Amino acid sequence: MTTNHEVGGSNPSRRTNTLIIIMRSFFHRPKFSSKKTYRRPLFILTFLLLAIIFLQHELTQPKFKKGINSLLNVSQSAVRLSKTEPLTAKLVKQTLFWCSTRVIELNVGQKVIKNKNFKWYLNNTAIDSLFMERWLAKYCRLNIFNIAKVAEAKKEQGKKLLFCVTFINKGKQCFYKTATLAFTWKNKMFLSPQLKEGFNKILFLTNKR
Repeated sequence: MTTNHEVGGSNPSRRTNTLIIIMRSFFHRPKFSSKKTYRRPLFILTFLLLAIIFLQHELTQPKFKKGINSLLNVSQSAVRLSKTEPLTAKLVKQTLFWCSTRVIELNVGQKVIKNKNFKWYLNNTAIDSLFMERWLAKYCRLNIFNIAKVAEAKKEQGKKLLFCVTFINKGKQCFYKTATLAFTWKNKMFLSPQLKEGFNKILFLTNKR
């Protein structure tokens, strides 16, 4: 009864030390004579019972539950996307090249990033032109996971304007973010960590001014 109390108690070090003592006594016990061989099965059963009690207690500890929860944890975006399974059931990896002609203006909310004579300005204040040219070179071609049901993009509710771009030929298009954390461009709906990264950099630039 004393051993069972120590194993199932509240002190982890005492439970561990008790189990170690039991294991040592099992592996380093003196050999029994032929007249006492009946004790061996009883000792093995006792050892297994104590081990089961010890494991059952450990499985109920908060640290163990926290570890299991972390393994089963999924991101908020994955949970929200799972609610739209018919829409996102088929994802196709593609490349989206959205600026086949030169970009001369980006609109992010009330902020306007504009190219004048190959120099970039934010609300008429000069900014790092090299940064903008590198940004366009990196993010004009996006790695995306296209959502197969393209027609559903127009029906998606709760779209939020991300930013708009104006091209040198005066054409204008906008990126939107949907309620399901996907993006839309023209008639495409897709997922793109790369676009999210690029938008965050532009957002950081505009918030500095």
